[in-house]
Amino acid sequence: MKAQTSVPDFINNILYDFSAATGLASVLVDIKGNEISTRCNFSPFCDRIRSDVALSELCNYCDRSGGINALRDNDVAAYICHTGLVDFSVPLIHRNNLLGFIQCGQIKVTNSGIPSICTSPSHLLVKDQQLITLYEEIESFPLSKIQSSINLLKTLVDNYVIKFFDLPINEDMQPQGQRKNFRSLNSGKKIDEAILYINNNISSDLDLDIVSNHVNLSPYYFSKAFKKQVGVGFNSYLKNKRLSTAKALLSNTKMNIENIAKKSGFNSASYFIKQFKSHYMTTPYEYRKEIEDSFEK
Repeated sequence: MKAQTSVPDFINNILYDFSAATGLASVLVDIKGNEISTRCNFSPFCDRIRSDVALSELCNYCDRSGGINALRDNDVAAYICHTGLVDFSVPLIHRNNLLGFIQCGQIKVTNSGIPSICTSPSHLLVKDQQLITLYEEIESFPLSKIQSSINLLKTLVDNYVIKFFDLPINEDMQPQGQRKNFRSLNSGKKIDEAILYINNNISSDLDLDIVSNHVNLSPYYFSKAFKKQVGVGFNSYLKNKRLSTAKALLSNTKMNIENIAKKSGFNSASYFIKQFKSHYMTTPYEYRKEIEDSFEK
């Protein structure tokens, strides 16, 4: 597989949410059919298919052909890939530049009349019992759901995605002087907003879903963006912030241990004591006594 180029984080975020909402797989490919974004909701069957060099080349062919057909016909239409599954392609065009194609689907649609895009379907599938089993596990969708999904994605692309582009995704498509790296739009501000929200609400019942929802990001994208910007994962940051808050309260107040645990966001005093000792190698009681003894000297 060709190395992935830099894709705006909001694209991965949109693809993830689209796949989570529709149950379809999605990925962004370049004009040659190479994947250039995170895979979203891929079935074990398709992951296995794309791990095989020969079969993956057929996948690339189908992705490229489906995209070119959609571009030629100026319309989005479903097609049957070389494995017999239904996909569809939405061209991504910005300022008359073809950036790539959003490929979606990987599902079964019975009696649909959808055309096959590959004249040489893969015969290797019938020889692999594991692939056959994985194929049988793939969900069947009504044709109406495919059409609704096509309409939804087309609306997202035409009215939302394209408006966020200032530069093309695939740098190889542009003259040398126009090649620049993509940077995530507003992702830094979103993570800063999340950190401020955590710090101001440390005593609340916080988790990944709550905080990511507060800054209007999907949990999947938020988790990756948070670790990339902060340097540690969300859960580690939250735990460390709770512990540092508790440590400050132990040093500067006479609050009892139960209230400090609650004020720092721990569910119970016993759990707080266990976490504090594991992190600081001393109990909250011992730490407070050390602070008090140092003032008396």
